[in-house]
Amino acid sequence: MEIRITPAPRNLYPLGGVLIKSPSVREWVQQIQYMGVALSQVEVYPVPNITPNSLWGCLLLFKGGVLPTAIGKSTYCQVLREHIYLPENSVIQPTLSNEELQNLFPRNLHLFHPEVGLTELEEQVNWHGLLKITQQKSLHVTKPAKGVKIPGQIKSAQIFELPPEEVIKKLEEGFFPKKEPLKDKPLTLLEKAKLGALSLIFKKEPKNSNLASIQPATPASWFEKLAKFLKGEKTEIVDKLQVDFDELTRRNQSEIDKLLDLFKKNPEEAIKYSIPLDMDGASRGGDLGLFTFSKLWGDFSLFSNRNFNMSVGGASILPNEHFQRLQAQYTQAAKDFVTNNQFHKAAFVYMKLLKNDFMAAQTLENGKLYSEAAAVYLKIKAKANAAECYEKGGMVSQSIELYKELNNHEKVGDLYLRINNTAEAHRYYEKVISTHKGVGKYVKAALIYRNKIRDTAQAQALLLEGWRIEKDAFNCLNNYFATFEDSMLLLTEVEAIYAKETTSKNRVSFLQLLKHEYQKHPTVAESIKDIAYEIVAQQLPQNPNVASELSSFNKKDKNLTKDIMAYKLHRKSLR
Repeated sequence: MEIRITPAPRNLYPLGGVLIKSPSVREWVQQIQYMGVALSQVEVYPVPNITPNSLWGCLLLFKGGVLPTAIGKSTYCQVLREHIYLPENSVIQPTLSNEELQNLFPRNLHLFHPEVGLTELEEQVNWHGLLKITQQKSLHVTKPAKGVKIPGQIKSAQIFELPPEEVIKKLEEGFFPKKEPLKDKPLTLLEKAKLGALSLIFKKEPKNSNLASIQPATPASWFEKLAKFLKGEKTEIVDKLQVDFDELTRRNQSEIDKLLDLFKKNPEEAIKYSIPLDMDGASRGGDLGLFTFSKLWGDFSLFSNRNFNMSVGGASILPNEHFQRLQAQYTQAAKDFVTNNQFHKAAFVYMKLLKNDFMAAQTLENGKLYSEAAAVYLKIKAKANAAECYEKGGMVSQSIELYKELNNHEKVGDLYLRINNTAEAHRYYEKVISTHKGVGKYVKAALIYRNKIRDTAQAQALLLEGWRIEKDAFNCLNNYFATFEDSMLLLTEVEAIYAKETTSKNRVSFLQLLKHEYQKHPTVAESIKDIAYEIVAQQLPQNPNVASELSSFNKKDKNLTKDIMAYKLHRKSLR
């Protein structure tokens, strides 16, 4: 009988080894290393060539029977009855029975190959006699420094701003002009003292009802007596003092006129000479201090404590009319600065002159100067406004810290998502969900799961829980059904909840839900109507009014309304 090997379109036998075609043992080792296998994990059998004393290659058998997936230029071979091997995509002709194979090849491995024929493989390669293991040398490996990895995708971006104190310092030092020499000479100290003393004696009546008198402060008892005596005696001394008082008053008031006139010509310059006004009028009145047309502000810094040069004795004495005119001029100047996009200067006016920190911060915010606005908001303890400014300006970390202080957990979660910190975002969303559940707001809690955590299963479970424990039950189940766009899936869910999740207490609410789904899903409307009829039939004995619900499922039946009325009247008459 002639046994031969022929090509085949597919392997008829399982794969059991790898053939390496090379006469070089070095090449065998390199191929084994390429496969990622240790020499101790394989059995290697040399395959002789047809030329005497030469090698064709070798057969690799793997301990454990697991063949490598990457074998390079080597080829797999099939195994027939454990010890007969042949190349892949080949078959032995004629087909031999197991008994014939056992008789022909009783021992050792045999390889059928078209290039070398039938070969008996008697012994394995002895690596100890072939390999010379040299002593391992210790080498010093210098690792290069880690390079900069250029990201393929930007996942988040944020701005890290300076602390509020440094922002304030930056405003003070960098945005406004420096102090200039004064051009106008104020009243001397002696003249100020004289006018202050005379104001305690003389009372200047206003020319109209809008002007307040210059009222004397509370003088010492001896000074009161002197004032009464001088007023009672029409002497030259009194006349002279009256003239001096009128002149000093005129000079003092003319300084205000100068300031108001400067506002018309150069508002920016006029602001530097202006005195602060409290919005409640607290800056009016005082003892000896008088308004003088001198430069009070060296620059437009919002936060300097050394710019205001108070006159001796306290705040300025300003009649109501002058106070109101100055206040109007300051307000108009601030509006003009805003119109000209000079938001820093407008904020200076609001904060330093009009004493309105909130308007100053709001002006900076409207000018998109979010860092500066946040610093001012924090100065007046308006943390919510400051957090919003940080958020608008991309300063997410600062905003997160403020929202944490405000216990706005949902906002914290939103901002963590913005910087791609999903784990922290979900942790804060869970706090929001817990709060909503604690007060029975199961729909809101479910919406957090669905829209922000993106966990629809948890959202649905929470809605069902709300329905079961009757916490906003109708809206919970209505939102639950709203997620089913496929009508058949909806019907399956409606039937399941009707069978398992309804009781005599909540079936009327369930009936109201069926009315909505009946209108929304016409393809399953008849099946929904059957469930509604069944609920009505169950409820009629104890609640005749439920019959009116049938109209919602039969709007084209004009006679049904009459039948329902008749039924309800009949039941009423039986009572």
